[in-house]
Amino acid sequence: LAQLMDGKQMAMLVESHGQWQAAVGERQVELATQTVGIGLYAAQSCSVVVRLRPEVNHVFSRLSEYARNVRAVNPNARNKAPQILRRAQDAIARAVGPERIELIKDTGGPIKIVSDAPLELLPIDGLPLSLRYDTSRINATPGNLMMGELISRAPVTILHDDITHILVISAFKPDDPLRDEMANAIEALQKVRPGRFQIDFVRISSVDEFVSALNSTEAPIVVFDGHGTQDNGQGVGGLYIGSQPVDVWSLRPRTHSPPIVILSACDTHGLDAPSHATAGNSFIALGATTVLGTLLPVGGHEGAVFVYRLLLHLADFVPAAIAAGSRALSWTEIMAGALRLTVSKDILDHLQKQHLIEPEDSGDLFHNALVAVLDGGPDWFEKFRASITAVAQAEPRKLEAEIHAGIAFSEAIRYIQIGTPERITVGSRELVETFFPFMADSDPQVD
Repeated sequence: LAQLMDGKQMAMLVESHGQWQAAVGERQVELATQTVGIGLYAAQSCSVVVRLRPEVNHVFSRLSEYARNVRAVNPNARNKAPQILRRAQDAIARAVGPERIELIKDTGGPIKIVSDAPLELLPIDGLPLSLRYDTSRINATPGNLMMGELISRAPVTILHDDITHILVISAFKPDDPLRDEMANAIEALQKVRPGRFQIDFVRISSVDEFVSALNSTEAPIVVFDGHGTQDNGQGVGGLYIGSQPVDVWSLRPRTHSPPIVILSACDTHGLDAPSHATAGNSFIALGATTVLGTLLPVGGHEGAVFVYRLLLHLADFVPAAIAAGSRALSWTEIMAGALRLTVSKDILDHLQKQHLIEPEDSGDLFHNALVAVLDGGPDWFEKFRASITAVAQAEPRKLEAEIHAGIAFSEAIRYIQIGTPERITVGSRELVETFFPFMADSDPQVD
């Protein structure tokens, strides 16, 4: 890493009577500490570590442009999302560099990001990194949270039957038009899978009720259903409980989070968040092992549909994947599978709206995606795309452009995994009793 200084800056460094030298020295100590932390973290799994150029932190202007476009009220502005996303991805790709991209492709996943820049959007053969490989992130700031995440933590092992115990906290005002979207989705879920879920649905209207709901639950998963807020002018983001913005970070002395948090709210870890104290990072500070945060706004209906699909994924796909592979799954790959199926469905819906595939073909094409994701491997998308190409009514260039548009509009690229989801393992009782015999007579959820 090179420090580029002009003559005036160098003179200030030399003549500052120790002030500049102290600042530079402190920065060097911080970098050395970070390097040691990442090295120790990587050594736990013999992982390759790739140091990226500082240029990756210069892509936020492009990302902010994309975020503003997605938030635009004007539908014509939102329709430009695919082109603006491509420009943002190109900027990320230039910052990472072709040699490192090739190394990523040669090495494969899973991939752990330690950075503030949302490298999940890095394009890998036409697909964002987070959809190509099992990916999660630890943010570089705040440094104390980063170092806490890099320190080895006790693993969490959960029986797959127990991941269908969910706490849903709804924080909408009584007159909010989105108030019943999640409740309706949960009701529909209970009808299609009667008796399969234990869902504790709680409506709250105050911080005290929020704290009480978290403190009293035994569910390993909590879903927050409400509105998110970015920087409130004091350098922190948070959530709305009713009409009251709440700094989740400040609740650390009062409550502790379940290991898995899913935030169905806008901008809980925004692309252009002005502060590192996001709602997503705040739940990590509360003790969550992993948080599914949102980079961008999510619609109330769309968010409820996403949670509906995700819970079906936990009930149906996870047991099938465990049985097919005769192995336990990490939460990283469970969530990555859910996001891959989400983007597959969104692509098919987009192609159908563009009259490039017939409605009767969508079911078989989604089944192809399901099989490809279940088989595992980073080439799942190529298998899925090949099945689309075989039936699509479009020339190749047009089809590729519309598939990219389907990705750009998809809910899947609005979500990221924060924290250490790889510490969470989900397995059948038989697998747990075989490989974790000390847990056989204990609580299946171990912190």
